[in-house]
Amino acid sequence: MSPPTSRWSFADRRGAPLPAPVEWERAAVVLDIELSELASVTVHANGQPLELSASLVGDRTVVHAKWPRLGAGFYLLELNGPGWTDHAPVTVTPSKLTAADHDALIDDLERRLPANIAVSLQRLGANVGVDVLAERGATFAEEVLRLRRACLGEGTRAGLFEVLEALKSNPHSALAKRSNWRAARSVRRVDHVRLHQAYRRATPNPDGSWPVPEILPEPLDHATVDTYENRVILFLCGLVERRLQAVIKEARRRRAPTVLADLLELAAGLAQRVRQARFLEQVTALSGPPTTATPTLLERRYYRDAFEGLAQLQKGFVARLAHAEMQVDLTDIPKLYETWGTLIVIAALLEVAPTLGYRVERHDLVSRRANEAWVHVLGNGRACVTLVRATDGTRLEVVPQRTYSRTTTPLRSLSFSQRPDVSIEMTTAAGRSVWIFDPKYKLATSKRSMPKKEDIDTMHAYRDAIRDGDDERVVVSAAILYPGPSQEYGAGIAAIEARPLDGRALQTALGELLTVSLGR
Repeated sequence: MSPPTSRWSFADRRGAPLPAPVEWERAAVVLDIELSELASVTVHANGQPLELSASLVGDRTVVHAKWPRLGAGFYLLELNGPGWTDHAPVTVTPSKLTAADHDALIDDLERRLPANIAVSLQRLGANVGVDVLAERGATFAEEVLRLRRACLGEGTRAGLFEVLEALKSNPHSALAKRSNWRAARSVRRVDHVRLHQAYRRATPNPDGSWPVPEILPEPLDHATVDTYENRVILFLCGLVERRLQAVIKEARRRRAPTVLADLLELAAGLAQRVRQARFLEQVTALSGPPTTATPTLLERRYYRDAFEGLAQLQKGFVARLAHAEMQVDLTDIPKLYETWGTLIVIAALLEVAPTLGYRVERHDLVSRRANEAWVHVLGNGRACVTLVRATDGTRLEVVPQRTYSRTTTPLRSLSFSQRPDVSIEMTTAAGRSVWIFDPKYKLATSKRSMPKKEDIDTMHAYRDAIRDGDDERVVVSAAILYPGPSQEYGAGIAAIEARPLDGRALQTALGELLTVSLGR
């Protein structure tokens, strides 16, 4: 949402006010400017220019920018006018997942799935760099204590409440560059990166020659609070908030009124302090794990306390997901869902592999960093884990983002290149077989909870096009994982309901399916 002092607001296609854009629906960014300013104003969402226009609403002319159809995620809206700039983060919330699904998605990615995969690998004989033999999450009492310490501090270390109180009036800032559009005659330096925009907006000359822009972008240094250190603070706020909500639900389930009242007070206190720390509205999400200790995080007291608090809060993790897209707030829900679906498939296979007689031959899934286990999902087309059955030499390879083209061997595509999200390739003395899973954060429409036709067509293409060296079909099954009801579309083609709230049940069901398919 836009802050109260901003020059813009959102409206739907009929002009009714919107608190925020809706996922995959068009909207308008209504600008609080005069019509005469239209030619000198630019609007960008994540650096992409938005088309400006004006329309008559009642007895007044309204200037607005077209907000495109965008998926759930985090976007930076930036307005530039003569002598002023206005920018703020905009969150497009997911419409295909409930709030409970979203919470479960984050919890699965942050804790359950990385731990499950690391423990399963070690049980299969793999070396994961650290001892993760016991997959034991924190007890309810331990989690409550951790969250109290995260909020209120411990000893001389300030908690998140005190950190936010201290930083709200004095956050860390750094110099950054922005463009200020000014009359061409007043510009001292030109921002060459945006110069092409000036020519696009200039009025063409009648003879077809290059127009001379009347306004030009001038680069200006300005102080910004959108720094790595403040992103760590924002990440910590989100992490504490999500874990508080999870433990509040557990307190209600346990009917523990005293603990529940304490937790609700912590949650309310955190929400109040986050609202008061207005600088966080200008801070974007992290793009990678918060593991870099900068001088500010080490030397400035409240940042140091927050960084140490984050480390303490994450100590109970058996393993963590080392993935840029995992820095979770709402940076990219479709990508997070795809990562979640990929991990669910991998975790399901590794969980049932011992009962089928398999051991790990090699893996690139887990590495050691700072004496912790980090789970990687590399979409580089190579096997992330290889399993071997000693009794008959059968090999299983799990390959995220494998490309099958006309020239690849030993498996290839008869037609166009095919690139499934997850392939499980089995090699036996009799030949090769492939099971394919594609997590898709898509529905036919916002009102019909059915798979998109193009996604099911892609599953048919996988089954029909991917062949071995003898041009024989090798795909036994191709299925999408999506947030809708399960459907079957003939032999080996399916859409499997995959909702994060039921992630553990889905993992078990996939394990049973793979046990039947791979146990031959």
